[in-house]
Amino acid sequence: MSKNVLNKENLKKLILSYNTLLIDGAVLGKKNFDSIYKNMLVPILDEIKQEDNIDKRIYIPKGIVDVIRTKKPNIYKKYFTMQVYIVEIGIETLDKCLKDSKSILVFVANKINGNKVLNYKQHKALFLSQSGFSEYAKQKPKKSQTERKNTKGIDKRNVKINGKIPKENDQVTYSDNNTTKQTTLRKRINGKGEGNIYETDVNLLAKIYKQNDDPKEKNTLKAKNYTFEKLKKFEKLRLDSKIRPYVCLPLFRVFNKNNDCVGFLMNRANGKEFNHILGSPLLRKQAYPNIQYKNLVKMCINFLNITIELHKHNIIIGDIKLDNIMFDLQDNVYIIDCDSFQIDGYPCPVGSPEFLHPTYSGKNMKDTPRILADDYYAISIFIFMILHLGVYPYDSKTSLTRIEAQKQLIFPYLDISKVPKKGKNCWNNLDSTLKDAFINTFNKGGKYASANKILGPDKWLKCCKIFIRLCKEIGLI
Repeated sequence: MSKNVLNKENLKKLILSYNTLLIDGAVLGKKNFDSIYKNMLVPILDEIKQEDNIDKRIYIPKGIVDVIRTKKPNIYKKYFTMQVYIVEIGIETLDKCLKDSKSILVFVANKINGNKVLNYKQHKALFLSQSGFSEYAKQKPKKSQTERKNTKGIDKRNVKINGKIPKENDQVTYSDNNTTKQTTLRKRINGKGEGNIYETDVNLLAKIYKQNDDPKEKNTLKAKNYTFEKLKKFEKLRLDSKIRPYVCLPLFRVFNKNNDCVGFLMNRANGKEFNHILGSPLLRKQAYPNIQYKNLVKMCINFLNITIELHKHNIIIGDIKLDNIMFDLQDNVYIIDCDSFQIDGYPCPVGSPEFLHPTYSGKNMKDTPRILADDYYAISIFIFMILHLGVYPYDSKTSLTRIEAQKQLIFPYLDISKVPKKGKNCWNNLDSTLKDAFINTFNKGGKYASANKILGPDKWLKCCKIFIRLCKEIGLI
């Protein structure tokens, strides 16, 4: 559906350009149709009659009138008061009307009828929302959250290079808008994982992949050939300008003197690791002196907005965990280590067991293509841990380890006596909407516990927005 609500002038143009006007019963049932009919449609039809000498009527099929007369007397009463311009037509159904007429403008209020209209090129549907009428367009099929991309044919060999791997004070080149530029690697600030992170003289960070440890793989990097195909795609990616600063995606591939691609440049995340505020109260106060519970909820909201934008671009984060997400004192959230993202079937080769769905228990995720449901589950874990100050959903006072409880989907919050004190205090802060969502996600038999039912970030966003409003009302934050 189009989000552009038609104003009076544009609606009048459409009404004049179609031979017949038709309305479905669902429109009559909408509460806001009374005012739209009175304040918009009637004046338009009056003008057309007076200025253009055209007597336009909005027709309603006889079969629909019969139904509302016998089964929906309130709607029939409303229709009865609108018969100046809305009149019954002898044809029984909407389907027959669409087949029998040259060009029809149809006012609809449900997607089924909207799609029926769009099966005919000569017709147009106008959809009634709370804001008014807008042109109806068929919805794109919803992305399957359980569909796996095929990774066959992807080159999983390690990248081979001819030259040296750059280090501190070495220069690397990159291309920006088809212009070759140089930058110098300054201080190394991180050496974890498969790459070294350097400051540069262009206000960006550089990640340079390390040499492979396998003696049989001399002159190769700790990166697969498909990784550099991913880097090319990331270079072309255009995220929403409000989101982009908070996702440290690869911006430019960097090359050594032999023109081997050895890494990339990325934005710096101007934040702190979440462990600073999810640990002891003392550490939390040092990292964020005036932090309140509302700040945690805002961080969740900002994180969810980022994930929604990434999913729009067919990106699956894959390795969601506390170590890869940072915050600042304005409650902004940053995602780092983004070269591991899965994009267009190029896989995410890493994952943390605590954030993987129980169906993956003990499985090597290195070559397993991720699905949206994988991100959805990890997002659920992340949101829970932020709102519970670092307590994992399956942490309990029982003899079960968190991984054992996770495998069996035994969510301890159904019996609050089994929950760690910090988790209990935070759980008691939550509203029923969030509690129900967590219970149905993490407990065996829950509505959202299976991969094809797990709540997406848009649903968690709604829950968090409801919660933050409620918190303000009761003075929790």
